[in-house]
Amino acid sequence: MKKVIIALIASLFFYSCDSNLSDSNTPNSVLSGSYANMLTWNNFLYFISDAELIAYSLKDPAKPIEIFKEDLGFGIESMFLRGDILFIGSATTLHIYRIGQDGIPAQMSTTAYNNFMDMCSRDPVVANDSIAYVTLSSAETNNCIRPVENVLRLYDINDLSDPILINDLLMERPKGLGLDGDLLFVCEANDGLKVIDVSKPLDIKLIHHFDGYRAFDVIPRSGHLLVVGPDSLYQYNYTDRDNMYLLSAMDL
Repeated sequence: MKKVIIALIASLFFYSCDSNLSDSNTPNSVLSGSYANMLTWNNFLYFISDAELIAYSLKDPAKPIEIFKEDLGFGIESMFLRGDILFIGSATTLHIYRIGQDGIPAQMSTTAYNNFMDMCSRDPVVANDSIAYVTLSSAETNNCIRPVENVLRLYDINDLSDPILINDLLMERPKGLGLDGDLLFVCEANDGLKVIDVSKPLDIKLIHHFDGYRAFDVIPRSGHLLVVGPDSLYQYNYTDRDNMYLLSAMDL
């Protein structure tokens, strides 16, 4: 029930900001949190399970037809769509696909995080045209094979077939993240929200830290930010990046 409430509030929040929920700068992109497991593109639906990527044709929305299924391994965590490029994060790997006009995803690359023996990382991903941003975080479990790196990673994706790690930033159990222009918003499990200037990928800078609460995922939209925590929703205004402030907080 809580997930339903969060989804409803998020949709109402962004409808009030702009009735066009796609990114005007990126045709066919959609707004979602970084832990999305279901997205639409044109007349197609994409879904990830724990191990598979599945695509459906929605030409007849009342009768979805499966058109693609592929095993991606294990621990599939999240996906992000930018234009016709689909980014999928797993416990160990960043997968990148390009969607064809027929709706069929074609694999461009798989990039290992070099922690294959570690099943406990959590790795949402967002991207612009040149950089993919990934958070790797320890999980709330005592069953990890070995400690997990808590880090934000930046990958150069100018060549989608060969992403290159170009920078990283140590964090405190980072979770969901969102990107708006040169601003990257990163949740930390027990330490609130961090706002990072990523205008220079090789010299990223922390510009705000709103602490004192737990945060899980974010959705930025044209100067307004929704932060989702396990028990609360927070709304921020960042129209002036240097004077970002909290608009409201609501318990769930």
